Amino acid sequence: MDCVAIARALSETADLLALTGQEPFRARAYERGARVLERLSDKDLKRLVAEARLTTLAGIGRGLAAVIGDLASTGRSETLEKVRGSLPPGARELGRIPSLGLRKIQVLHAALGIETVDALRAACEAGRVRTVKGFGVKTERRILESIRALETAPKTLEDGPPPSRVLLPHALDVAERVLAHLRAVPGVTAADVAGDLRRWTETVDRLVVVLASRKPEAALEGALASPLLASRGTRDGLTARATLVTGLPIELRVTMPDHRLRGAPSRPGAPRP
Repeated sequence: MDCVAIARALSETADLLALTGQEPFRARAYERGARVLERLSDKDLKRLVAEARLTTLAGIGRGLAAVIGDLASTGRSETLEKVRGSLPPGARELGRIPSLGLRKIQVLHAALGIETVDALRAACEAGRVRTVKGFGVKTERRILESIRALETAPKTLEDGPPPSRVLLPHALDVAERVLAHLRAVPGVTAADVAGDLRRWTETVDRLVVVLASRKPEAALEGALASPLLASRGTRDGLTARATLVTGLPIELRVTMPDHRLRGAPSRPGAPRP
């Protein structure tokens, strides 16, 4: 497999792991690995695999290096095949719908054989989803609205405005880029994520970032002047709300460096300053 194909396999693994909600750290590692592979040439990949030096790449540990090596040499990943086998067919595609979690996907597959977004849309339009235990007219309508919104809203930083909620790996990817920029704002001594991203929820509807600065007013103004922001929203003291150029809402909070960044991730593997 070439770099692009391996990156796609890693990204699929990340999405499926995130959908299970059981291994957010591994999901993030696979997503970061996919980004690394996207920037690597096939020639360099072949050389690094042959020399067993994949771990020299930033963000690639021994476990992930082994997976990449297997994909490069055999085109297969035991991890990807295992997680695929543990989920209903089409779970990754259906998992993109904000109003659907894994449990609902499993129920819909068992009751109606739903495996694609198109099939789910047809079932909603035919009024069959409301007949499934645990759903109903309102849930069916919400799912249909989510599908329609998803069709016009890409998910990633490069693609533009995201849907109302994005999957954890994509949110982490956006957060890392935003944090890297905000940490370079004059006066900011630290920056970290909070909110849903800190709690490692399956999907995220906004980014919450906590900044530390001895000049909080100036730091907040500098952060709000970031070219990553498309528009400013409301401001209340040292808290401000804005919108990223992707369309994803962001909340910025500033505190003094002597205070612990409230809401900042305390679990290993979370974005750090």
